[in-house]
Amino acid sequence: MIATILMVAITVVLAAVLYVMVVNLIDPDINQKPIVTLSAECTPAECEGQVTGAQPAADLAKFRVSVFADGVRAIPVTALAADTDITGGGLTFRYTDVGAEGRVTAGDTFRLTGLSAGVEYEIVLLWQNGDVVDSIAGTA
Repeated sequence: MIATILMVAITVVLAAVLYVMVVNLIDPDINQKPIVTLSAECTPAECEGQVTGAQPAADLAKFRVSVFADGVRAIPVTALAADTDITGGGLTFRYTDVGAEGRVTAGDTFRLTGLSAGVEYEIVLLWQNGDVVDSIAGTA
């Protein structure tokens, strides 16, 4: 009798553990924002930068970008796209997906042109829900 109760209890516990494992595999949190780090160098002509880290790599379509000039939004929040000019306020932002895999990954590059000397520019990378993923600032 005791052995039967123990076997049933062990079976129930194993089934619960297996259920939790399977649910986590099937339904991961796909909306969790990744950790992305950016670096950039600005000259009076342009700011050139790159993605120095992206964990995990995520689809470009899930990102947005915005640019500020001296604290004023120059380029409105726009969907990030590879090899496409995003313009606003006399500025042009261009993202290059170096591996052409359609994901934000380390090594991808970006360029901001149309700068004015002495102006501080901030490039803000946003997640699909509007949360800031990373931002980088520099003075032309």
